[in-house]
Amino acid sequence: MDFFCDHFDGPVELISHWHASARGKASGKQLLSGFVLGSEVSSGKFNLAKLLVECRRLANRCGVSVVMLDETQHINTGLGVSKITDILLTLAAIGPPVIFVSNYSLVHKLLGRNSEDKQRVLSEPRIMLPDLPQSQDWKDYVAECVRVSGGQIQVDIDELSAELYRFTFGIKRLAVQLLKLAYIECRSDGRVVVKLLDISRAYRSSAYSSNSSDVEELQLQAIHSRKTGSRLDLRCPFDLPASTYTNVVKFALADREDRVNAAIFDSSRTEQERAMGRLTGLIPQDISRPTKTVRRPPIKKVSAEEMESNFHALVDSIKQKAKPKNPK
Repeated sequence: MDFFCDHFDGPVELISHWHASARGKASGKQLLSGFVLGSEVSSGKFNLAKLLVECRRLANRCGVSVVMLDETQHINTGLGVSKITDILLTLAAIGPPVIFVSNYSLVHKLLGRNSEDKQRVLSEPRIMLPDLPQSQDWKDYVAECVRVSGGQIQVDIDELSAELYRFTFGIKRLAVQLLKLAYIECRSDGRVVVKLLDISRAYRSSAYSSNSSDVEELQLQAIHSRKTGSRLDLRCPFDLPASTYTNVVKFALADREDRVNAAIFDSSRTEQERAMGRLTGLIPQDISRPTKTVRRPPIKKVSAEEMESNFHALVDSIKQKAKPKNPK
């Protein structure tokens, strides 16, 4: 948008915000040079002080209201927390408010800094949590996944929403991956339509094993309200209100109770009733108790006389087979 004013010779381009990506950036100087010079011009002739002055001039001239930094997870690998803090404070020195998107791991590191640094970089956090299991947003997202599948997923939306949430904790990236693996499972079984059984098999597949451990850890944190643990990348560094996890805990406990009741009911049936339940789809196969392998009967103990007689009988049979035939 161009702005005309008597104080300027010609139009002035108004810019609502500046957006930068932390991917491939190792210092605040590289981020400032992207605002002033662009990504294609080298900043070797400019020092940090000159770039900061020029960024302030352009921000005031173009009306920049906010500076946004994305993909900060790429600057917390291999760099010390002091260097990361310096990058964030450099952006804050431009003048406009700075918004940066961070993962839990980086925030845990920033919380270990001095109070003056924390007050500047962690003053107003906005926590982005997964959708609640019974929320309309989560059901709409699952319905959209079913729509774009082109008829390959024919499961009730409510059942599919609950099953996906139980196996993904509401993380949409994992939901897409799990649906992809479920389709692979159904094709391997000779079918073209995904069922709930395929979702369970995909959750237990080797391709999803790295994510299943994360989902189980998140469920344990929600149920037991764990404040400590080695998985800092999965634990929210900020205190959350008790109402945040209320629906999640209710969903997890209700799901566990339903599965326990189904397992008890399945264990009380005969083999024929259990097989009929699998065919009719009343009880999922992942709940049913696995069939036990049939063991071979133990070898009968024989006495020494029986072993000797069996040995002589074996020798006689070999001699009879080895006897040459008479020539014609």
